[in-house]
Amino acid sequence: MALLIVLLLLAGCNTLALEKSISLEATYPTPSQSDVTIFYTVPPPPQGKVYVLWIVNPLQHDTVNVGQVNGGRNVTVHAHVNFEALGAVVSIENQPNPASMSNTWALKVGTVTIPTPTPGGPGVASTPGSGGTPSAGGTPGAGGTPSAGLTPASTSP
Repeated sequence: MALLIVLLLLAGCNTLALEKSISLEATYPTPSQSDVTIFYTVPPPPQGKVYVLWIVNPLQHDTVNVGQVNGGRNVTVHAHVNFEALGAVVSIENQPNPASMSNTWALKVGTVTIPTPTPGGPGVASTPGSGGTPSAGGTPGAGGTPSAGLTPASTSP
């Protein structure tokens, strides 16, 4: 009986809702430029919200809104930014071109917040957990070089 209930529950699940992944590849043509490729899978955004891709370097306080991106499976996005890209965030926003990144994130990869010292010793740092929401005060600012290009490459249904 319990097995039948589990099978019925699994049959009703949308497998895309169960999957979330993101990876980043960057090349650096110069020390102040990055060509970035983001690969991700994420379900559609909540109703009335949009996803926005941000490329970040929190150590230099560089954050660029690359643009609105769609939910989907095996999505690839290419971008060029005028700083050393260390991470990327897909944030959940009310509009496609916000002035600053919200603190509600669907996905993140790489270094996206400034590491904070851990009580217990000098030189020991920790990175906030891998959850979808950054810790208070850790969201990178909206400053930085406002130059980015967005090229959606491919999307699989």
